Amino acid sequence: MKKAMLAMIMVFALVLATAGSAALVVSSATLGSISDQRGKTVTTTFTVQNTANATVTGLTPSTTANAKYNVSFSGLPSFLNASQTVTVTVALFIAKDHPAVNDKLVASSVNVGKMVITGTEAGASVTSTGGDLFVQAENKLIVKRVRVTVKGGNSDTVRDGDKVKNLKPSDKFDAEIEVQNKFSRDSDLDFRDVRVDMKSDDSDVDVDNDDSLNVGSDSTESIRFSSLEIQDDARDGTARVTVTASGQDDNGALHGDKIEFRLEINRESHEIRIDSATISPSTILCEGDRTLRVDARVTNTGRNNENDVVIELDAPGLNFNEKKNTGDLDEDDSSAASFTVPVAKTVKPGSYQLTVNSYWEQTVKSATKLLNVVVAECAVQTTPVITPVVTPVQTPVQPVTPPVVAPVTPVAKAPVKASTFMDSPAYVALLSVAAVIVLLVLVFLVVKLVRRE
Repeated sequence: MKKAMLAMIMVFALVLATAGSAALVVSSATLGSISDQRGKTVTTTFTVQNTANATVTGLTPSTTANAKYNVSFSGLPSFLNASQTVTVTVALFIAKDHPAVNDKLVASSVNVGKMVITGTEAGASVTSTGGDLFVQAENKLIVKRVRVTVKGGNSDTVRDGDKVKNLKPSDKFDAEIEVQNKFSRDSDLDFRDVRVDMKSDDSDVDVDNDDSLNVGSDSTESIRFSSLEIQDDARDGTARVTVTASGQDDNGALHGDKIEFRLEINRESHEIRIDSATISPSTILCEGDRTLRVDARVTNTGRNNENDVVIELDAPGLNFNEKKNTGDLDEDDSSAASFTVPVAKTVKPGSYQLTVNSYWEQTVKSATKLLNVVVAECAVQTTPVITPVVTPVQTPVQPVTPPVVAPVTPVAKAPVKASTFMDSPAYVALLSVAAVIVLLVLVFLVVKLVRRE
């Protein structure tokens, strides 16, 4: 009974295998390339194979691709003999909105459907298998470069596959990402609302940012992500960071790009990092409390547990130095210390530097941080000069009795005679001149008479 059942199963399987072999197998086809523009027709070839043991007739091609691709076929015969293979040509219009990238933002061909060949074999319908149809077009949106700037450190320009070196736990950095639209200005195709992402799946790195921007044709725009951070307890090694940009052009075609780079994290064998050091107050005034308080916190960011971790405050200008042993400190653990610094009134005004140092094994210096305090200049106290107020002596005023004035009787004046020319000095002079002339005339006459005698 069991043997009969097994024989029936084998026969049934043979029948299925025979039926399954009666098929048309179509190869896949890829049209276009990364340099092909949209809006044009491209062609390629594919093969159709009859895997049946009999002739398949009435061969008819079709496709499941969207009608916007306008797929057409040529060179397909009407029948295929058993085991025969034929090469067929397929033509396709690259639609204006055909995507340039796949779902992982990798520039590649995209499956738009299948090529289907049907026929008849021994009166039964036969439908092909396979026949995936892929189309690729140019990608015009790229991540041009990423500039990583470590706070207090250097800047590195990275591209796909590059590495940012010499990072340490707790380092903070910014990233500036440049995105380029490679469409020509004549095309007038812009990208709006381009999504830019920067992420890392590594727990040692706090990087998870996204934003958007617009990029016009033939231009480059940038976006900046700030306050990215390496975790305090980050391990030695590298962390992968992925930057992506994706957006649709004005025709609705998806473009995009992705680059990956690595952050190289170096953890020192021995390192007691000074996380913070604060001073209060920052200015010492003349009056009131002249005492400083300094608080410091350290973390063991090295790869080893440390013994006898010491925090030191040194202020030679204030005549102060003190070390505090905070005990043993395991990897990634922290400790703190506080210092009280008296400032004598004899300290001269000015700015003074205080240094916070960290040590492991009591004496091996690891890190340093500087602080500053200002001692204010005191105002000079002067004794005010008091000017005595002099009150003037008031002399009593004696009343003055006015004298009695007798009345004056007016005296009548003689009338003044009017002055004439005969009363003037000129008239007298004229008379004198005239007398001289008369005298001269007389003398002349006398002389003349005497000469006649």
